[in-house]
Amino acid sequence: MNVNNMNLEASKYEEQINNKNESFSAALDDFKKNYVNYNKSPENQDFNTNYMQSRGQLQTLSNDMFALTKTIRGKIEEKSKGLAIITNKLAKEKEIAKQLEPVIHNLTGVKAGSAIMIDDSKTDYKFNYYKNVELFIGILILLALLVSPKAALMIFVIFVIYKLSIFQQIMKIMGKIF
Repeated sequence: MNVNNMNLEASKYEEQINNKNESFSAALDDFKKNYVNYNKSPENQDFNTNYMQSRGQLQTLSNDMFALTKTIRGKIEEKSKGLAIITNKLAKEKEIAKQLEPVIHNLTGVKAGSAIMIDDSKTDYKFNYYKNVELFIGILILLALLVSPKAALMIFVIFVIYKLSIFQQIMKIMGKIF
């Protein structure tokens, strides 16, 4: 049911009703005049003919108005049935929406929970990454001690810098650059 089509259809019927109303008013005026003339002089053939024609015209217009009214009522019933179907569908959709509302709220909670879990996983990853780097540097220091005390001292200085978070800052800058 397109609203524009309904408006066009309503305008069409309104125009037809207005036309019938104007025609009916003019025919009724003619009928009144011819009725009075016919009743004053029933033997006059012209008055009789005019009266019969105006009476026939009124009956035709009355029948046309009745047919138009019947058509409009049929259209109204058709539109009413269409609206009833839409109303039923809308009620079903509202019921489905009510049923899905708790699911949506649960999904929103799950989404927030999963974001927290992702953040926790990132934190755990970073912690384990730095722990592994510390173990690697410790192994390098031990190997350097076995090979050369100067190399061990240099690796130890790098490790202290790492522990003081200077290394982490440098790694972040390098990560952004590369």
